[in-house]
Amino acid sequence: MAHNAPGRHRAPGRFNPLAELTLIAKESAQPAVKGAAIVAASGGLVASFVQPAAAADDTNVVAAVDAKVAAAPAVVGPQAVDSARTTALTAFGYVAPAAAPKAKPIVIEDLVVEKQRAVAAAKAKAEAKARAEAKAAEQAREARQRAAAAEAAREAREAREAREARAARAAAAEREQSTTRSSRSTERTAVSTRSSSRSTSSSTTSRSTSSRSTSSSSSSSSSTPTKTTTTAPKPASNPAPSASGIVGIAYNYTGVPYVYGGSTPSGFDCSGFTSYVYRKAGVSIPRTASAQQRAATRVSSPRPGDLVFFGYPAYHVGIYVSPGRMVDAQRPGTVIGNHSIWTTPSGYGRF
Repeated sequence: MAHNAPGRHRAPGRFNPLAELTLIAKESAQPAVKGAAIVAASGGLVASFVQPAAAADDTNVVAAVDAKVAAAPAVVGPQAVDSARTTALTAFGYVAPAAAPKAKPIVIEDLVVEKQRAVAAAKAKAEAKARAEAKAAEQAREARQRAAAAEAAREAREAREAREARAARAAAAEREQSTTRSSRSTERTAVSTRSSSRSTSSSTTSRSTSSRSTSSSSSSSSSTPTKTTTTAPKPASNPAPSASGIVGIAYNYTGVPYVYGGSTPSGFDCSGFTSYVYRKAGVSIPRTASAQQRAATRVSSPRPGDLVFFGYPAYHVGIYVSPGRMVDAQRPGTVIGNHSIWTTPSGYGRF
């Protein structure tokens, strides 16, 4: 057995390839080029010492290792060492473990944020409710104001209508007094006319008596008697006082408004007007148009003051004035006046 001399040479002993590999692996934390060179050298040493008899095969192994190193992708930076290490380990049959599955991120709920969100939502809901209540209160207030304004307008309208009714009644009373005074004046004129007629008749009678006396005295001296005949004047024919009075009374209420169910000078309907006028003339007749139609005496040739009926049973009635004209209370929105007889009446009645 040979012995090596001490000095720069290797210490005496048997060469151990595994120790060499361990030393090389410790020094492999160098750049990628040095690592690849070390791997290649270690492969050559392993091949030369482990299999000294297969010298031809060592060349092939070194070439295969060099080819694998050359075929490995070029890397730069920290990945270079990992790539060289992986290549070297793979040469010895090392298989890298499979990558672990990527874990899903864990979401941690922030209780403080959740509480703040809940408080904000409750506050927004309360504000919305307060706004809705305020809007409803405002609408109710506006409705009350509108109702109060409508009530005030209604009261003002009723007060105005009451004033107009009082004015109409005062005017009607004034017209009635004027008519009464006119009627009294007419009656006094008629009385004076009748007195004058009687005086004229008396003087005529006196003259006739005087003539008869003269004739008697003449007859005593004449042989042929003469007979004198005196005719009294015929009184003039006047219209019925009740008829002319009814038309005159009816005209006193011209301009009074139509009021359904009304029977006073503040407002009349058709039958309320006729019954009121007849009552003023001293004639009592029923209240409704149909009852007046049944109670009246039917006539074919009406005179002023007769009633004009429409329909059977009557639904409307007026006071006849002249052919084609009557005084009546027609319908809401109109006033009493001299109106045309717009359609063929169902008949005429007289009381």
